[in-house]
This record gives sequence, C-alpha cells and structure tokens, in this order.
Amino acid sequence: MDNSFILSGTGIRLRHVEEKDLELLVKWRNDPENNKWFFNIRPLAMETQKQWLEKVSADNSRKFFIIEVLSENFRQVGTIGLYDIDYDHKCAEFGNFLIGEEKDRGKGYTKEAFRLLVDHAFFDLGLNKLYLYVFTHNHVARVFYWKNGFIKEGILRNAKFKNGRYMDVTIMGLLKYDYMEAKDRK
Repeated sequence: MDNSFILSGTGIRLRHVEEKDLELLVKWRNDPENNKWFFNIRPLAMETQKQWLEKVSADNSRKFFIIEVLSENFRQVGTIGLYDIDYDHKCAEFGNFLIGEEKDRGKGYTKEAFRLLVDHAFFDLGLNKLYLYVFTHNHVARVFYWKNGFIKEGILRNAKFKNGRYMDVTIMGLLKYDYMEAKDRK
C-alpha cells in the first residue's frame, strides 16, 4: 500500500494508517465510550495492531485511513475505512468510522471524512455500492448514515455477543446512483 496516498478536503485529509499511528488507535479503540460501538470484545493490544497493520498494508481490498485536521498541523482525530473491496462486483464495506476524542466531535470532521471516502469509493475506485454493519441500538450512527444516504437493508438478530448479552446489527447500504442524486439536491 502506498502510505503517501492522501485524500484532501477543505478542513481535513485522509491518509493511510502508519505504524506511528498505532498507539493512538489502541488508545481510542480501548476507550470504553468508543469501544462499546465496535464489534470486538477484547481490548486491542499493540502487538496485534502491528500484525493487523501488516495485513492491511498488503491487502488491496482494504483501505484504512487516519483523519487529520489541516489547520492543526495534521493532528489525528479519527479513523475511517473501506473493507472487502470487491472490484468485480463493485462494492465494499464502509467501516471503522471513529472520531477518537469527545472534544473533536461536532466540528464537521465526520461529515467531511464521510464525503471524501464515499467520493473516493464511487468516483475513483468505480464502486457502485457501499454497505455497513452497525449495532441497532447505536441510534446516533444510524441517523448519521441515514441522513447521508444509507438505507436500512435488514437486521441481523442477536448477531453479536458483547458485554454479556446478544445484540442486533443493522445492515445499511448506499448506492452510487442514490448518493449522486442526493449530492445534486444539496
């Protein structure tokens, strides 16, 4: 993977994750307020993150980005990614979307990161569909995705076991046609 690859917007940029980012990723993902929305049940460890980075870096079907603030000397504020990119069927999973610290939420980084990555998926990679999995009880995320064009495609009942209970997972999808139509209305 070319670690110099960058998607730039007006306030943020997305760049591929590097080893220097792993300590911050572990901190963010292990924060209980963030971790409750991720499917993993065990805390992340630095060694397993290094192994994960090696796999992601060598895998053309995954694109994992760090969100950086341009006006703050490229300070890292979050993550976003595409997984299981299927170039034949022109679809991918959208995921690992996180603004790591509470103080960085509500500043527009989420909306701009979303737009940059979805534009990249549809217009640069030529994909036709993005899909995601989100805990059904994660109302904030589901509303954000819905407001940005994703529609609910189904529910996987009792799909994940976390914190001693089974949880439902909502599947949402976004088609390129619908995204383009929504962009034209804005």
